[in-house]
Amino acid sequence: MIRGDRANAERRHFGSGVDAPLLRLRALAFVLMAASWFLLWTRTSYWGPLFFTGTWLGATVLIYSAGLRHYPGIQRHLALAVLSVPLWWWFELVNGRVDNWEYLTASDYGAVSYALFASLAFSTVVPALDAATRFTMRSFRFEAAPSSHHSRTLAATEILSGVVAVSITFVAPYLFFPLVWVGPFLIFDGIVLIQGGRGILAALITGDWRIVFSVGLAGLLCGALWEFWNFWANPQWVYHLPYLDFLHIFEMPILGYLGYIPFAWSVYQLINLPSLSRYVPSRIQEAQ
Repeated sequence: MIRGDRANAERRHFGSGVDAPLLRLRALAFVLMAASWFLLWTRTSYWGPLFFTGTWLGATVLIYSAGLRHYPGIQRHLALAVLSVPLWWWFELVNGRVDNWEYLTASDYGAVSYALFASLAFSTVVPALDAATRFTMRSFRFEAAPSSHHSRTLAATEILSGVVAVSITFVAPYLFFPLVWVGPFLIFDGIVLIQGGRGILAALITGDWRIVFSVGLAGLLCGALWEFWNFWANPQWVYHLPYLDFLHIFEMPILGYLGYIPFAWSVYQLINLPSLSRYVPSRIQEAQ
């Protein structure tokens, strides 16, 4: 019976003709992604950020539809989009100090227009990573949101290390800019552990590599797509990475892709903070 249920679930994932609403959703998402992608690469327009947003909105829904339990609903998607905006503005704040990337635009945006367009584009980041994580986790089985038995010492050590990592990034950005992505992960992972959730570092210590691997893989998947769509886009971003600026794949130096792994871990733990569960419905761990 369990095997039969799993087979039925797999058929639904790939669209066997049984779930017509899912097929319609996929079709609409594909049209949105394809049209926005075409405009992003072929038009130099004031509305370029909207084309970026449309590309990622369509792609996110498509990735969701191929992952655990398909599209999780507009309520979760919107909650993650709202969460995504201040998260990425934080990284923009840090980038004001480390100067690792900049945006090239053909249009002049005023402060208000820039903030609105940027926030709209930033709102796609967390949903995309959530969708990719659900997709990469399809091959793994997890217990439902287990409580951690690790001591608070590990959690406190992670949080303190994260604060130090963020601080020294501001103090000596040329040397420690890679910690831009490590510091937030340590902080979020420690907070999740304190609140009784599943810590990624704790899982790794106990030899459970499934979350580490699947979430990290989701980060690389999104990273590859971000860089691919960015390469011929307008607006686009370019990088300035001290001592790592070699062997580019698209605009990103090859070692820079490693930053997408702890960034994905950070987003995963932010989403799964027990204290945020009432605001982010259908937590990913409940779908496993």
